[in-house]
Amino acid sequence: MQTRFKPIYGYGWFDRSELIDEPPPFQIEGAPDGAGRVEGLIAEQDHPLTGMWVALTIRTSGEPTNYNVEAFLNRADESPTITGFATALP
Repeated sequence: MQTRFKPIYGYGWFDRSELIDEPPPFQIEGAPDGAGRVEGLIAEQDHPLTGMWVALTIRTSGEPTNYNVEAFLNRADESPTITGFATALP
């Protein structure tokens, strides 16, 4: 299942500790698990997060559901490279 997300400003988007512009909407392969976590690889071409492993955890539930976003260069990395917030798109 593919899930689309629209980044929102929240407290900002950061590349490590540097404030960056929020990226455009993105799509990942995956659906929320029982704990409300969504993980997947962004494979869209020409997207700033292309090739990154993204983990999204529910920040606020309801309509729409908002997520904390952590983007990793490699799935095995312990610390995310990019962090931000996104809302699920229908």
